[in-house]
Amino acid sequence: MDPTQEETETQNLEDLKKHPLENEWTFSYDRRVPQKKGRGESDKYEENIQTIGNFSTVEDFWRYYNHIKKPSQLPSHSNYHLFKKGILPMWEHSDNLHGGKWTITLKDRNLLDEYWNSLVLGLIGETLDDGDEICGGVVSKRKNGDKIAIWNRSHNEAAVLDLGHKIKELLNLPDRELTYSYHEDSMRTGASYSNPEKYCL
Repeated sequence: MDPTQEETETQNLEDLKKHPLENEWTFSYDRRVPQKKGRGESDKYEENIQTIGNFSTVEDFWRYYNHIKKPSQLPSHSNYHLFKKGILPMWEHSDNLHGGKWTITLKDRNLLDEYWNSLVLGLIGETLDDGDEICGGVVSKRKNGDKIAIWNRSHNEAAVLDLGHKIKELLNLPDRELTYSYHEDSMRTGASYSNPEKYCL
């Protein structure tokens, strides 16, 4: 057996020992100075997104997650993205275009890492999603209040509210701390977090 074949077989055996997730996911990061989106801005935004890695097993998830900074350690205007592989963290992407996001603005910044950790595990473990409604999640470090958002793919009221209630229950959030907005409003205004609230839980 040649060394290359032996290495391949060893890798295949290692892969068999891993615990597969229901979906493949992508971790990415970006940091940029906030500004109104004009022509070509979405292209610049996409170019600024740095892929950290893709994973489809529990073991590979921890391999990335244990070696990146916690959200609280990031500089201001930084974002971590965790999206199903193939879905870009952009309003304009076809999977996001007709959806929106549930957003938590953290009054207590000490909860940022705890909330993000709980939501990440909920996303990859599929405990927040009965079907294929969720696209991904974003944690954003901001001077005026850190934010976490869970993105979904539709305006279906029952699905949106079901997701919202699951997020609220998972994090044990007080009333009226979870708000929902449409991506189409973000595309119109160029703002991520200052658009009209469609729902509030």
